[in-house]
Amino acid sequence: MSIRIRAICLVTAVSCLLSAACISCNREAEVQEAQATDSGTDGEGGKELAVTDSVNMLLLDDVYAILFYVDEDNVLQIAEKMKTICPRAYMNGYNWEAFLNCYLEKNAPDILEVMNTDPEAMMYCVYIDAVHRELAEKYADIIRDLFANEEKIYSFLREYADDIEWDDFW
Repeated sequence: MSIRIRAICLVTAVSCLLSAACISCNREAEVQEAQATDSGTDGEGGKELAVTDSVNMLLLDDVYAILFYVDEDNVLQIAEKMKTICPRAYMNGYNWEAFLNCYLEKNAPDILEVMNTDPEAMMYCVYIDAVHRELAEKYADIIRDLFANEEKIYSFLREYADDIEWDDFW
């Protein structure tokens, strides 16, 4: 299943829960409809705004969903290097949440005030109400910048590893 379809399925499910209409939701029809729409222009009507190969930002209903797939090759390579820097950095969705929350606390605390998260083992999701479009775009820019300049990830990790609230599940 492609990243786009996985993202649409997840966001559709979340949208159904948020609107309390999950019972009447027909996920397959919504996925097919979303696949038929053009991708990436303005983020309206459930369209996808590409952030990186591993991160997508979608607007569905009145919520921006930033979906980060931690099982993509480029993310796994970064995660391996992070683990050599800090052994606690087992980079599943929960630890990406911990890392990025710490990063935002130091660099963009205004985003933390308006976002909700849903980490999973293989995915990390951020939800920001559409009324905070500028902050959603700022968050997407931060992610884009970190992956374009991955040394920023490693430098931040070296400096703040002890401040990160790691999910130590062992």
